[in-house]
Amino acid sequence: MPKRIGRYTLALSNRPCILASATAVGKKEAEGPRGALFDKVYEDGKCAKDAWEEAESELQRAALAEALRIPQDKLRWYAA
Repeated sequence: MPKRIGRYTLALSNRPCILASATAVGKKEAEGPRGALFDKVYEDGKCAKDAWEEAESELQRAALAEALRIPQDKLRWYAA
């Protein structure tokens, strides 16, 4: 287990590593020069949500779901 060394700081016993990553974007981003590199593309820029904040949350959820295609026992931490 990590050791807490401050209110918001943890000391990890092992060096962290990136096990997986994924991206979710709207149609405009997918039309750009890096369009083929994105993992999930929503045709609707607002992801069928009423507010842009809800759309942003949906994009983060979609990217995390895509990245979690790794064994659950390998996932210890993630950052969004």
